[in-house]
Amino acid sequence: MRIALVALLAACSALAAQPVHAVRSLEIREVNPSALALSKNGAATFTLVIHAQGTDSCLAILSAGDGERPRSLQFGPGKPDTQTVRLTFRKAGRYVIDIGPREGQADCTKAQAVVSVHPEGSDAKPAAKPAAAKVAAACPDGWSMATNDGARFTCRLIPPRPLACPAGTAYFSQGTQLGCK
Repeated sequence: MRIALVALLAACSALAAQPVHAVRSLEIREVNPSALALSKNGAATFTLVIHAQGTDSCLAILSAGDGERPRSLQFGPGKPDTQTVRLTFRKAGRYVIDIGPREGQADCTKAQAVVSVHPEGSDAKPAAKPAAAKVAAACPDGWSMATNDGARFTCRLIPPRPLACPAGTAYFSQGTQLGCK
């Protein structure tokens, strides 16, 4: 009985020491423009810059809110952390753009943006960006927002993805050094 208890405690300790699955945090960094009038050809095209913070893979779905088929995006090993997507709308209206994990997945968070398409000939002016978006842009590339309290904020370094090490070596990361040993 005593041996079984010791074995159980050892197994629990080993499981507790395992790294927690990191979820990628999706962020829409830029919507350009946020409001637009339909052009003479009956289309309004927007550009979204989407950034994924974290180290794991993220299979995401982007739904433009226009009834079109959702788009698939992938962030993670071998894929860029920042991706630019162009969306074209053919009708006037307010569109809520959602990006988040595929159904049944929990490998990334959700993000949302709103764009407005005005009828042709109307005077569409981009809406002001919220203060939080301006502060989030203050973190340099490779850093993410850790805390945000208006004008006061803290950025933290995004850990690099593990290297693909050759056979017979193992990845390591200590302080400001990483490599294969």
